[in-house]
Amino acid sequence: AGFHSLTMSNLALSFSRAGCLDKRLLAEVRGEILGRSLKRCVGMSALSEEGLCMVDTKPRSASPDPREEEDANMMVSCQDLVGVAWASCVAGEQEDTELLARVLMSAEANLEYLSYPLLKQLVQVVITMMPLKRSSELPPTPLLSSVHSAPDEVADDLLRRSDALPPSFVYRMMSALRVQMPMAERMGLASFEAPQSSNLHLKVSETLRGMKVPHGNEQPVLGGVLYIDIAVDGGLAIEVDGPTHFVGASKERNPETLFRARVLEKLGWRVLSVPFTEFQSLRGTKEKSAYLSKCLRKIDSRKGFSRGQRNGQKKHAGKK
Repeated sequence: AGFHSLTMSNLALSFSRAGCLDKRLLAEVRGEILGRSLKRCVGMSALSEEGLCMVDTKPRSASPDPREEEDANMMVSCQDLVGVAWASCVAGEQEDTELLARVLMSAEANLEYLSYPLLKQLVQVVITMMPLKRSSELPPTPLLSSVHSAPDEVADDLLRRSDALPPSFVYRMMSALRVQMPMAERMGLASFEAPQSSNLHLKVSETLRGMKVPHGNEQPVLGGVLYIDIAVDGGLAIEVDGPTHFVGASKERNPETLFRARVLEKLGWRVLSVPFTEFQSLRGTKEKSAYLSKCLRKIDSRKGFSRGQRNGQKKHAGKK
């Protein structure tokens, strides 16, 4: 209870990314942040040319007062709420209507002031925690020709996927994300060029080309909130998982990698992971082609993927 709200949020983020945040501790942090937010949820996280700043609407006296310091620790900003919600999503939590309601209430008043990284987290939280329609009812979220595609197109797609999303909030959220792009790029917080593919990624892509499998590399979705490593015709996202996608030297994928897959699946994509330990052990084109063919047959047999999805997505994935 003595921790600053921002400290708790940052610790929750760090531990969840590392896979070290147990459910009990996460529940305690969530409960504490929610309790504080009900008492006092002022302040906003803003990104200016000078960097990240917290703006408190309560005037403070020049002389330090221990009671004011204690009160400052109890303040909860939009950044704190989004951080704890995102940590919950990474840790595997799904719908949490109470926490999401507080996040949306805080973000609603501050959307135009949120930083680009925070807006990306907010979008992922909304997708994860909001009840969406069954993915089989709609084709996967379309690929974008550019991260600078009109934000309304991205918002329209999200609204088609949920009856619970407030339209005005979604349009403002995606518009704010687009507005923050130039500043985030100038400050070195983000790059909007397609990510550089790893050598392993390029070898997987080369094998798919040899198999005559149409696909595109580093394809943006949701205005660049996520990039799909390899997007295959029919709504299949192939994620090439290198060493940084696993917990230490184990074969267990880390929480952030699993969370990324869950977000894509909730947007209607089937996700196929190609672990570096398996693909690098293959010798020659024949073995690699046989391995990928087996993976594709296995994932194509999964239920919940309709022919309509397959046809609806085919026009979006460019060959590369």
